[in-house]
Amino acid sequence: MKRVFFDLEMLCGPQYKCFSEQKTIRLGACLLNNQSKTPHFFDRYVKPDKGRISSYCTRLTGIKNHHMNNAKSFLEVFEEFLSFVGDVEGCMFYAWGNNDIKRLELDLAGTPFQREWNTIRERYVNFQEEFMEIAGCTRSLEYALGLYDQVFIGERHNPKFDAYNTYRIWEKVNQHDLYNSLLSIEERVLGTDSLCIEKNGKDEAGARLSEAEKGRIQLRVIEVYETKLKRSIEVITKHDQNDRYQKGVRKLYNVRKELETLGGNPILSELNLDEISRKLTYPAVLQGSVSQSVLRELQEKKRLLKSVS
Repeated sequence: MKRVFFDLEMLCGPQYKCFSEQKTIRLGACLLNNQSKTPHFFDRYVKPDKGRISSYCTRLTGIKNHHMNNAKSFLEVFEEFLSFVGDVEGCMFYAWGNNDIKRLELDLAGTPFQREWNTIRERYVNFQEEFMEIAGCTRSLEYALGLYDQVFIGERHNPKFDAYNTYRIWEKVNQHDLYNSLLSIEERVLGTDSLCIEKNGKDEAGARLSEAEKGRIQLRVIEVYETKLKRSIEVITKHDQNDRYQKGVRKLYNVRKELETLGGNPILSELNLDEISRKLTYPAVLQGSVSQSVLRELQEKKRLLKSVS
């Protein structure tokens, strides 16, 4: 199985407000196969069928109009890209976000490459979205790299390097299960870097937390959701069917969704947070007693965790 990480640069600037006008001007990719970890790179300028490179676009990407002088059309470049990739059915395709695949769809509409396009679409992964499932954030490539103590390699907004750095994040995600679990808790729950236990799982695949470390993390998560639940109940109790009441209901619903998501985290699995979340269903929570019951359950878990810490 080959993995193709790709990125497009497009026409941009005030005159290109409509996405359909933001034609591809550069296509880059990083290809890895199972036999070798050595990346192979693809990088081509693309001459748009209409439009010119704006000064804004040059400042952002470094691409200038003179780069278009010897550039090929999109279809010519895409044909070269297919030769670089090989059999598309033997590949998975990754990009950071959905803009690249949307642009690809527009550029390939009505062309002779519909079979290849359908295969790429079926085998495409929005890796930014996949990363969000782990870390709870959808920020920039640089931010995601920083979570693993990595820095961006190469020129920013050069599609070859954007693709390569997307691969580097993918590689980290697939090497360090423990750190990914810690990262999810930090980004989703605490918004802090203080949980990483000296970044235990970051550099050593298969690293393990001690029971004391795991218990401390579980306790902090329970304390966070105890506070969130208390605040939501307080708002709902004090305000009857007004805007603040509805805000309290929304907060309670968010608590439910967050607990459900965290229930699958290996570090927190013993807390059965997904089971707790199922009790916070609408309209059951409006009865009050249900929310209070869940709060007491969290408080009991907190008491037990403190007793063994």
